[in-house]
Amino acid sequence: MTTMLAALAQKGACSMQLEQVPIPTLQEDEVLIKVAAAGIAPGMINLMKQGRFKYFPTIPGHEIAGIVTQAGGSENTGWIGKRVRVHPMLSCGHCDLCRSERQHMCGEAAIIGHGAFGRGTLERYRRYHDGGLAEYVCVPVDLLDPLPAHVSFDVGAKVHDLANAVRILTCAALAPTGRLIITAATGTMGTSCLILAKHYGAREVILVGRSRQRLEQVRTLE
Repeated sequence: MTTMLAALAQKGACSMQLEQVPIPTLQEDEVLIKVAAAGIAPGMINLMKQGRFKYFPTIPGHEIAGIVTQAGGSENTGWIGKRVRVHPMLSCGHCDLCRSERQHMCGEAAIIGHGAFGRGTLERYRRYHDGGLAEYVCVPVDLLDPLPAHVSFDVGAKVHDLANAVRILTCAALAPTGRLIITAATGTMGTSCLILAKHYGAREVILVGRSRQRLEQVRTLE
């Protein structure tokens, strides 16, 4: 088998089309994952219009979990058959920002299957701009996380959002009053923060959003 089914986004389009495309070939530091679960951000089309997606056609999908089926180098064969989720953040990995857990501020910052945000050469993004809305995806070994058997692929794919909420709440370092204001509360990151807030000392949570109806729905998560 040399081709796979994938959802392709074309430049200027407001939708994706299912097409047969070549299965990626691997370099030594990469693995091929058979995708079991994948997701996209609701604002993906807006990011495309803003020019954050640099290469077209592209396969979106930055939330990825599945099983490793191939390894590009012999030293990585131990990953074959493993359940994994993909950490989608791309960066240079060696600058001061990357070495102090601020990869999102790196000049090479970009996200697999999503947009590019850095102002550097973005060479890594050039290689890994295709994401998980396909039967297979190629990713670098250093972005793999083992997925325990008791964690579903669906949850594994969404760990990205939950981990962001953990980082946000940790950095917020809530004051003793425990008052927390969550803006964009009806989005994925907002709801994730709301669900986890009580574990970080939140006693009072103020939700901010543009839709009263959606805010009322989110309030049930408190």
